[in-house]
Amino acid sequence: MGFQLLLDTSGISSTRPKACYPVLNQAIKCYGRMKWQTDRDYGKRNQAERAIDRYKRILGNRLHSREFTRQRQEAIIGCSILNKMTCISLGENRLEF
Repeated sequence: MGFQLLLDTSGISSTRPKACYPVLNQAIKCYGRMKWQTDRDYGKRNQAERAIDRYKRILGNRLHSREFTRQRQEAIIGCSILNKMTCISLGENRLEF
């Protein structure tokens, strides 16, 4: 009883193929980097990564519950805690100005 390889993974690379870079560079040269970033909503990815990083640093790297419904509830509670902390810190910063 042997196993058969169903997918050929020899050509799969974890990085972007080099053929995409000239197209990307051409678009940046045509529009300018900042215009290209605003047109593509480039900053949204960075904001999402920062939010997840903040969640992990403050609340931990994993969920403690075993059941999915409880994990979902745990994530909702964690997000509400972060939102309240953000509102408090924004309020303090606004008072300083």
